[in-house]
Amino acid sequence: MRRWLVGLVASALLCLAPNGARAAGTRVVRAGGLEVSVTDDGHAVVSARGARAWGIATRLAGCVPQGTPVVAGRGGRVEVTWRLAREQDGRPCTLVEQFRPGKESIRWEIAVTSDGEPWSTAVETHLSGADPSTTHFWTAWGDPRPVEQVGDWRDPLQPAPFTDRTLTYGGVDHTRSDAFCLPIATLLERHGDRGLSLVLSPEECTLELTLATTAGGTLAFARRHHRLGGGKTQRFAMDLVAHPADWRAGVGWMARRYPRYFDPPNPRSHAIAGLGAYSSYEGELDAARLMAMGFRVNWKASYDFPYMGMFLPPVADDVEWTNFKRLPTSIRQMRDYARRMRRAGFSVLSYFNVTEFGAYATDPAPPRKAQSEADLWRDANDFLHYHLGEAILRGPDGKPFGSWEGALVMDPGEPVYQRFLLAQARRHLEKIPDSDGICIDRLDWLRFYNPRRDDGVSWVDGKPARSLLASWESVMGELGPLMHRADKVIYCNPLNRRLDLMRQIDGIYDEMADQPHSLNLCALLGVRRPVMGWIANTGTLGPDPDVTLQRYLHLGVFPTAPFPGNDHTITPDAWAERFYLDYGPLFDALRGRTWVLRPHVVTVTAGQARANLFAVPGGYVLPVTGGGDETRAEVVLNDLPLLPGQEGFRVEVIHPAGEWRLLKASLREGRLTLTVPLRRGCAVVRLLHTWILPHRRYFVTPATVTLGSTLRGAVVRYTLDGSAPLPTSPRYTRPLRLQRTTTLRAAAYRQGARVGPEQQATFVRVPPPAPTITPERAIFTEAVTVSLQPSLPETGTALHYTLDGSEPTAASPRYTGALTLTESTLLKARVLVAGAPPGRVATADLRKLPPLPPLPDVYISDLTPLKATVGWGEVAKKDRSIEGRTLCLAGTEYAKGMGVSAVSELVYPLQPEYRAFVAIVGIDHEMKDWNLASVIFRVLVDGKVLAESPLIRQGDVWHLHVPLPPGGREITLFADDAGDTINCDHADWVNAGFLTR
Repeated sequence: MRRWLVGLVASALLCLAPNGARAAGTRVVRAGGLEVSVTDDGHAVVSARGARAWGIATRLAGCVPQGTPVVAGRGGRVEVTWRLAREQDGRPCTLVEQFRPGKESIRWEIAVTSDGEPWSTAVETHLSGADPSTTHFWTAWGDPRPVEQVGDWRDPLQPAPFTDRTLTYGGVDHTRSDAFCLPIATLLERHGDRGLSLVLSPEECTLELTLATTAGGTLAFARRHHRLGGGKTQRFAMDLVAHPADWRAGVGWMARRYPRYFDPPNPRSHAIAGLGAYSSYEGELDAARLMAMGFRVNWKASYDFPYMGMFLPPVADDVEWTNFKRLPTSIRQMRDYARRMRRAGFSVLSYFNVTEFGAYATDPAPPRKAQSEADLWRDANDFLHYHLGEAILRGPDGKPFGSWEGALVMDPGEPVYQRFLLAQARRHLEKIPDSDGICIDRLDWLRFYNPRRDDGVSWVDGKPARSLLASWESVMGELGPLMHRADKVIYCNPLNRRLDLMRQIDGIYDEMADQPHSLNLCALLGVRRPVMGWIANTGTLGPDPDVTLQRYLHLGVFPTAPFPGNDHTITPDAWAERFYLDYGPLFDALRGRTWVLRPHVVTVTAGQARANLFAVPGGYVLPVTGGGDETRAEVVLNDLPLLPGQEGFRVEVIHPAGEWRLLKASLREGRLTLTVPLRRGCAVVRLLHTWILPHRRYFVTPATVTLGSTLRGAVVRYTLDGSAPLPTSPRYTRPLRLQRTTTLRAAAYRQGARVGPEQQATFVRVPPPAPTITPERAIFTEAVTVSLQPSLPETGTALHYTLDGSEPTAASPRYTGALTLTESTLLKARVLVAGAPPGRVATADLRKLPPLPPLPDVYISDLTPLKATVGWGEVAKKDRSIEGRTLCLAGTEYAKGMGVSAVSELVYPLQPEYRAFVAIVGIDHEMKDWNLASVIFRVLVDGKVLAESPLIRQGDVWHLHVPLPPGGREITLFADDAGDTINCDHADWVNAGFLTR
């Protein structure tokens, strides 16, 4: 092996003589500004004109050449045939490398053939000879730094010096930053504006792939677990691409060459994308407020099903089942929800999963419960083991793999399971027509292999297997066309971020986007498809939400919105929503975006900020972010293509909490120079050749819409019924007045021919949003001052409120100034605008803290409960927090009490001498650095609620002094999760017990 390495380096020196002349006996392939030179001894180098040469080679790990290779050339191609032998046993194989000219590249194809028993080794592609002092490296990575240097977020668009590191295609697991998502490696020479990309074909079967670099300037791709032997040939293809020294050029070539892996099969996925949610909430929504934040689509959280995988049971539309939240639902209820959401201007993605099934599964299979096949679905273990049993993924030891809530991991390549999944998809299409499609959860299991099956390609631990990547390809080959023919979209939550998995995927919803590396990987995976990304909670926004939200803007990713009922993602919060309302119009500007992948297309002078450029219908969007304290940034855009007759752009700018306004720009010889004012370190610029205004796509009172174009001699034609605009459609001559929800489509025409893409905007009429009440909840001792404010300026100041919990009407008091309250109050307020339906009602729960109760005569922590459950942790803790620390509420420590975690029940028998129950309740101080905690405490006697706290968050306490009715048998102390999951709900009952006197 060492001799082969030495030969590779030597050939790089010999192929090109110092004066540029080629060594004798060298064959050359030319294409795309590149030359590949191959010597008679089979060693090859690649060079761009005027640039240094890089050595290139294919190796099989643990194998050495046998004799001299055969080198042949014809028709501009060169083919090298190597005879190799495995060092450990002399096992022979043949490696054939072929270099041939492509349209913009040199195609490099390799084939490995071996006879005899199957075996496997790493098939490696090497590139060496880069000068690390002048050359930087880039790939589509989670972080440009080695894993040991990773800290906070780092811009993935920046190239980095060569270092010793190894990255895994898709990632070893979803928590690791040492991953890449596009099979590309790019070298960028600082001087001379030269770049070289090595692009592996996503069309080839690639099981496991790593990309290793060294500080000395070498890189190597290694493919593993591919089966050799049996006389079969394994083939791999890649391209060498020359381009200017900008990573965008390499990815741009890749997207043009493999559009099926970059473009959504259903382009409508761009129309539904925006800020997302992951919620099972089906109640009324404040549509205007959500739209102002940029919210557009809910991935319906995975609780409609009775258990994982049984998404729509085989029952009639009105037959109810108990969903995974222990609530009744039905197909009709799910259908009605999707219809209501669509009418409100929002989209729904139904939950789907192809790699997990069941709930609280046991193995081996328990006795069957169902008496008939028709009832088999009613029990998760029945259906799993007695219908889908062959699809359970088992390891070499025969044991299944467990997952969320006792589900088991499944192989979607198994025919019986695949048939079931496709049947479920057809039921979705039939039963929930107003759903826009599905979002498939958890592709991380696709890293696994099924040792009980054989895909004809995989060889793992010396045995055949079926890669779940092959299973995914099989099931998506059926599921994708089925959904797309029905004009539905397919999103996925990748976790395994690989381009080759995206063939049938229209969009990405990344559950891990609050982890910086995952945000980066999914953004680069979605350069031409929409990407939405998790914001787990207000803590994810960090101490400076501007910084966090600007990362998403920079990468063209839509964050999750604070939405009612969101599951392990951000829920409504007054502090957070202020930032979302500030940034909502900026994210709205990104709808329909695709990355502009042209070299040197955008430059920020002196690095005052970051900038990225996206194409959108009608022009371009330029987010300028990360400017910190800078007040302006100089941005240069190069070589923007113009449409026929285009006379520049309409240029507009908006800042957080701002409005769109015109911005001057200088266009000269294809170079556009912008002085972009920054606010909070940020701005978003629009450059439009055709437009529909206003940019805000919702309205409370009738909306006036204008159309326009910078195309000389063009006319704009439009429709208002959702149909495509034609040369015969109405011509725009004056502003349009919209009274109701309307889908407007427009296009520019010159001499009867359409110029540029069509524009489409759905303007949704909504009731006035709920006003903002500050504070929206409070626990006070003497008095609290409350202020009200409309959420949208255009709704004016027609604010009406009540203090008795009734619905405000025009006869209710009108808000004129701050209110001072001295007693517990349920305040309600709404905006009433002439000519519009009544606005949404905002509610504030303002509670006066009751007096401190006396210490109990009998402490509950000295008693033995009849029942004690916790939602997290092993057991309820006596005189300690759930984490075993000293009980502490709002900074005050207590010696006596019970530490639990919601959802929790403590049940005690009542004694005749117990006159009252007393306690102080709250969130334990151990959660001081987390703001997810939210608990409601209840006291019940014999099932009847006697007392209930308000919603308690970190820093709150509540006093309970509850008289007990005579004859009561048992008391239940219930700590509820307040409907927003049990995350961080560490609840304490301190100084809790019974008064006997």
